[in-house]
Amino acid sequence: MKGPLVVKIGGILLNNNNAIKRLFKAIHVFYNLKKRGIILVNGSCLFSRNIFQKFNFSSSKNNFCSIEKLNTKNILFSILPNIVNIRLLAWSKRYKITGQSLLLTDFFNELILNPVSIKEINFFLKKNKKEILEYIKIIQMFLEKNIIPFICSSGLDLEGNIFNINSDIVAMILTIILNGHLIILTDVNAVLDGKGQRIKEISYREINNLLDSGSITNGMITKIKSALVVSKILKKPVEIASWHNLNDLLDVFTGKSIGTKIIE
Repeated sequence: MKGPLVVKIGGILLNNNNAIKRLFKAIHVFYNLKKRGIILVNGSCLFSRNIFQKFNFSSSKNNFCSIEKLNTKNILFSILPNIVNIRLLAWSKRYKITGQSLLLTDFFNELILNPVSIKEINFFLKKNKKEILEYIKIIQMFLEKNIIPFICSSGLDLEGNIFNINSDIVAMILTIILNGHLIILTDVNAVLDGKGQRIKEISYREINNLLDSGSITNGMITKIKSALVVSKILKKPVEIASWHNLNDLLDVFTGKSIGTKIIE
């Protein structure tokens, strides 16, 4: 079997039922082609923020879930990615897709504070080689049975503590250890240059120039850095594209670029 397709989704998409519906329509078609396995990684930051606003969790007047008193914010940000996973799993059943919701295993917690760099990731991979090989066996077991792992960015460490990691970093590591192909779906059309224009293809050196100039900001920084690490280690391009172009998603899954292709 070819290395799996690792698709990272997040942002506004998780709050848009029409977008999720069209996403699963595309996954359904690709899933039934059985050309390669699929792994879906959810990024629930915006979804979590909306939950806080909806239920007023951050209000000092809400005694049941007072962040100041019970540290509710940390607890909820840790468990909400798995709630999102269950929601996505429910959608998969509508399209007769067999999926399995998974938490991260304990060795991932080392990535919480590590910077996204080639040096740090290579050290992480080397240090956890044995654990990674065992984890690969578990994921491959699902893929061989045509089961899609729905992986959230939360996990439990050896002491039973809940931890949460940036989902772009989770998708990056999964792609590397499974020798897969990474697609990062976001709410912008592509990586943009200093004039706001789409960059169709960009290399390591060009991205560093954009980072240094401040043209790439906020959440896109981690996405770009994660894509760079994958392209450098695996010698494969990474696609960063918009989930708004959902009519083109099947093309993206089969290798066509509609956003920005990150190359070594």
